[in-house]
Amino acid sequence: MEETDAIVPPVPLSQSAWWGTFQAMTHFRHTNVANMAFLDGHVETVIPAGVASDPTWPPGADDYRNRNGLDFPSKVTFPYLGQ
Repeated sequence: MEETDAIVPPVPLSQSAWWGTFQAMTHFRHTNVANMAFLDGHVETVIPAGVASDPTWPPGADDYRNRNGLDFPSKVTFPYLGQ
């Protein structure tokens, strides 16, 4: 597991490369919340949106996500435009 600096919706995983597969998610490790910094400089505390795993992900993906507090901060699939 590695931190990410991108906010993206769930996508089908590409074929595994030498480093494995990759999906950017938010780690909700602070009492099931995360602090999210935006490019305009403000910070918000966010809660998991409860986005389902993509059906192309491996069978253990949901269990892994639950054990590690991984989810998405929004169900919105279009870019944040500051409005």
